[in-house]
Amino acid sequence: MAAQPHERASEVPATDAAPGWDAPADLEKALQSAAAFNRSTDRAVHSIQLRMMRANGEIRHVEVRYRKPVAGGSDEVVQVGVIRDVTDRQLAEEQLRAVQAAYTEELAAKNRELEARNEEVERANRLKSEFLSGMSHELRTPLHTIIGFTELLEEEIQGPLNEKQHRFIHHIHKTRIIVRTSAVLCALALGLGAQIA
Repeated sequence: MAAQPHERASEVPATDAAPGWDAPADLEKALQSAAAFNRSTDRAVHSIQLRMMRANGEIRHVEVRYRKPVAGGSDEVVQVGVIRDVTDRQLAEEQLRAVQAAYTEELAAKNRELEARNEEVERANRLKSEFLSGMSHELRTPLHTIIGFTELLEEEIQGPLNEKQHRFIHHIHKTRIIVRTSAVLCALALGLGAQIA
């Protein structure tokens, strides 16, 4: 594109900037950028992305890069610019953003589902713990009572025991029912990941 003498943005027709293009669809944005550029005193490259409409009505995304070099060693300031069609890049970026948004939403949904499952597991574990604790109490209390009564019977305070009664009491002690019941409850608790009282 040929260099043009430095002029106010509003004096430069948009069609002069890019042959074959009509006025930018983002005309206000372009005019504001050009006005800011004209007020600047640096020689840095400025860049802006705009939507421009081709003569056939097709909207394209373009990147406009421009700067103010000194022309031919003189103090005359000129504007040099390049307009590049970045529609394909813009579309690819939009598709990437859409995919990222979809994955983010999918991940958030999976996280919500996982949190719900974790809450269910925690609730189930709490219920198992409560069940085992209750079961432990319900089993141990009567078993301790049975052991206590057998010990009282062994002392023969109410009178002597016959051979058959001695055999029964001996059998109760020999089975170690409390120890076995505790072992079974502990094994259940370990298997279920619960704690029992």
